[in-house]
Amino acid sequence: MELVISNLSKSYHQKTVLDAINLAFQGGDVIGLLGKNGSGKTTLLN
Repeated sequence: MELVISNLSKSYHQKTVLDAINLAFQGGDVIGLLGKNGSGKTTLLN
């Protein structure tokens, strides 16, 4: 199984938190998200 995210962007008001994100995950992958507060980690997962 594969999960592909292509060209994902998200903005709140006029602040861009995700800009053209491209990711591909294979079944069984273990992924960690690192970043400072407000960098879009939770937005990516939602």
